[in-house]
Amino acid sequence: MQKILNALGKTIPIISLILPVLLLYYWDPSSFEHTWQGRTFYLFFVWLISLETVLDWEKLQFNFTLKKSFKGFLKAFLFALAVAAPTIYVTVSNRYGLNSWIADIAKQYVLNCNPKFFKNNSFDYFANILPISIELLVLTLLFCLIVLLAYGIKNLPVFSGSIFFLGVMGFLFVIDDLYPGGKFTPLQMLVPVTAFFSARLLELFGYAATITEGYHPIYGRIPVLEVKNIIPPPRLGIGWVCAGVESLIIYTIVIFLFLKKSDITTKRKIFYFVTGAAVTYFLNILRIFTLAMIAISGGNIWPFHNFYGQFYSITWITLYPLIIVGVEKNLKKD
Repeated sequence: MQKILNALGKTIPIISLILPVLLLYYWDPSSFEHTWQGRTFYLFFVWLISLETVLDWEKLQFNFTLKKSFKGFLKAFLFALAVAAPTIYVTVSNRYGLNSWIADIAKQYVLNCNPKFFKNNSFDYFANILPISIELLVLTLLFCLIVLLAYGIKNLPVFSGSIFFLGVMGFLFVIDDLYPGGKFTPLQMLVPVTAFFSARLLELFGYAATITEGYHPIYGRIPVLEVKNIIPPPRLGIGWVCAGVESLIIYTIVIFLFLKKSDITTKRKIFYFVTGAAVTYFLNILRIFTLAMIAISGGNIWPFHNFYGQFYSITWITLYPLIIVGVEKNLKKD
């Protein structure tokens, strides 16, 4: 009985997050059509949890036994409540008005602190997407609680990749809500360089691309990529989100934790990390280049900007650990 309970217990953290994600998709499928400020990243999060569970299946021991006592039943009840908590939260927030309340509180706060920002209706949009940012952070904390109750604190590092990923994404979403576009200057520092290389890549294809600095009342100072020899000339304002700075952060977290768990030599770890970071950065340049090419052809840039563009880096970050595993196996054979 205990062996069956232990095997089932190892899947509980995954199930506890899959159910609310499925409910969210059923209630609001359009929110899964956006990677940034949307819920598409939940799919990557579930993939990470599943990968971590499989890789450490033997190490994980379900920290729970059924005991016929009041204390045992109380512990079982609290654990069941923790497992149900993510589903309860998304139900209350999406079906019983909690998300609307969060958005209204945000609007009232900005109205009191910065009426000018509110009057141009810019924050109305950001306040309405803020609940998703809060949702990410709440589910991160609840997932930590479930792992702690299921496996104990010693096994919390097993799920460090998925925990850090979801928590960091929630934190970045909040930053973008409060300081949209280029207003959060620490994350904007890499953008001019990325924009410069994107312009040079366009020039290789025969386009006269220039980078100037523009100012937007909502997004602040941002580099503007303009293609001069096209009429009308496409102009793209580039914030840190558009430039893929968040993908470098995701890459750093995922690959660092992956390499930390591996028995690869330090020199090869450094080589793998630097090589992967260079490819991730190039994919960010390629993403801006692709946006420019869509604009040059007269197409709608927003489907790629809001959804497909993120998959350049996410696909790479997902596959890169598997590439490293394959390379290491071949090196050991030799």
